[in-house]
Formats: sequence, structure tokens, C-alpha cells
Amino acid sequence: HIEAQVFLATSDDSFRKPMSGMWELFVEEFNGGVKPDLKSSFYCGDMAGRQGDVMKNDQPSATDKEFAETVGIEFKTPEEVFGEGDAKKEFAQKGSTGLNTELAGAFSQLAGLYRSNGENFKASAFDKVHNILAAYPSKITAAKELNKVAGVGKSSLSKIDEFLKTGTLAALEEAGAKAPETKESLQVDKFLNL
Repeated sequence: HIEAQVFLATSDDSFRKPMSGMWELFVEEFNGGVKPDLKSSFYCGDMAGRQGDVMKNDQPSATDKEFAETVGIEFKTPEEVFGEGDAKKEFAQKGSTGLNTELAGAFSQLAGLYRSNGENFKASAFDKVHNILAAYPSKITAAKELNKVAGVGKSSLSKIDEFLKTGTLAALEEAGAKAPETKESLQVDKFLNL
């Protein structure tokens, strides 16, 4: 038997995080007169201002972390308390980093190919992958780096590995589309007098 109390903030007022109104109401009215020991308490929340957190005004939201700071208790993420989960995480996309231009370009071409064939659902999915790849903060060397990124499914992961191994995508080759040129492919073409 576990007793629980549930508090919901339905308006954007002093009861909503990161404000402390809900905490103060709990302490004063619903905790049996017991003052929490702030030094031995912590607040667990997922809005910590990390890349991949829900966005607020073009920035990852940090309302949970800010709430803990406002109340004066330690803050922990769910990963710190419960360990890493299996759920995929959203990836905050902001423009291109230029680190995966060729790979992202191949997915853009793939989206265009599917769009021209009237397959708009697939085109939209590959457009999303293109945006993720273009904005990814590091050079992608293996598809497994994106296993936990929402929007990058098994089909896209397979195509990423294919591109990383071959420098192209079979679907583009079959359609007669040319994969984006890379420095390496230009050097090979020059060497072979192509």
C-alpha cells in the first residue's frame, strides 16, 4: 500500500515550475506539518536544459532544474536516479554544423526522389533525418551513434551505414541520382581521370 498525493499546475502562474508556489503549498498545507530536510532531499526531473529536452523559445527547457534551484534542493536527472532508458530521445535541430554535409545531402536527395514519386510520407521521414544529420554536433562514423535519436529508424540507420561504407545509396543509384560529391570522391575521380 503506497500513499501518494498528486499536484497539477494547470495555469502559468506561481504554482507552475520553475516557480515555488506548488512546493510551498505542499509544505504548508499537505505535509502534516513536517518541514522537509532540504539537505537530504532531491528533485528528479527531465527538463534540465540538455540537448534533446523539450524546446522552449528555441532553447532546451530547464524548468525542472530551475525549480530545484528555486526551492533549494539538489537536482538529478532520471538517468542519474534510474539509469539510462531505452527510449529514443528527440534531437534539437538548429541549422547545419557542416560536419555531415554529404551524408545529409544524400538523405535530402532521397527525400526528393520519394516526393517526386508521390511517396510524401517517406519523403517527410527522410527530410527529418536530413535535418538531424545536418545539425548533428559531431562527425558521424557509424549509424549506431544515432540509435537513440528519435526520428532515425531502422531503415534510415541501414541507409546511413550503407552511405558510410559506399559513399552513395543504392536507391539513388538506381534512380540515376548522383550522391553528393565528397572530397575523397573528387580525389578518386581526379586520380582516375573521370
